[in-house]
Amino acid sequence: MFKKTVFTLLLTFTILSAGERIITLNFSPDKVKLGMEKGYTTVSYEDLGYVNPLGSPMLPSRGVIVLIPATAAYTGYEIVNMQTVSLGKGFKVMPQQKPVPISFKVPEKFIEPDKKVYSKNEFYPENVVSFTHLGSMSGFRLASFVVHPVIYNPVTGEIRVITTISFKVKYAEGKRNVNPITIRQLNTLRTQLKALVANPEDINAFAPPLRN
Repeated sequence: MFKKTVFTLLLTFTILSAGERIITLNFSPDKVKLGMEKGYTTVSYEDLGYVNPLGSPMLPSRGVIVLIPATAAYTGYEIVNMQTVSLGKGFKVMPQQKPVPISFKVPEKFIEPDKKVYSKNEFYPENVVSFTHLGSMSGFRLASFVVHPVIYNPVTGEIRVITTISFKVKYAEGKRNVNPITIRQLNTLRTQLKALVANPEDINAFAPPLRN
């Protein structure tokens, strides 16, 4: 009876200490703009930037910050749903170039397509969601990701837009000590975080403890 009780308590603690949040993002094919430059197709999506390795397909990406509990350690992520729409085939997407400042007068040397990437009959990037780093803001824990809403197969030339993607962010609570904050700090941080994180509904629940 004693062993059974201990096992039940340990199991309960494990379930309570491990957690996850599912983040869902939607992208519209209508917001993808295709152009032409130097014989290549350019791909843009509103004001999103580019973080691809030089020479790889130049595709837009979006940074996403996910709030996890203040005492938690990040343990991984998992894509649970993804839906795509094709924009057609036969495109030759521009390889990633070096960013050029507006005031720069001399054009940079053109970077040719990376043959290792452009010879693969598969969609690029392979990881449409990538974890980048774990940060902190006055005790709040912030897990940062890069999401690629457009993918490309260099062999078939097909461009696809990810219309919906859901990924699960996993964490384990009780892994770190957190200094308490004041209610005034919480109110200020709440305003800042609402405009920053993908899950603002978790701000109060995931906040550091309040100082008495």
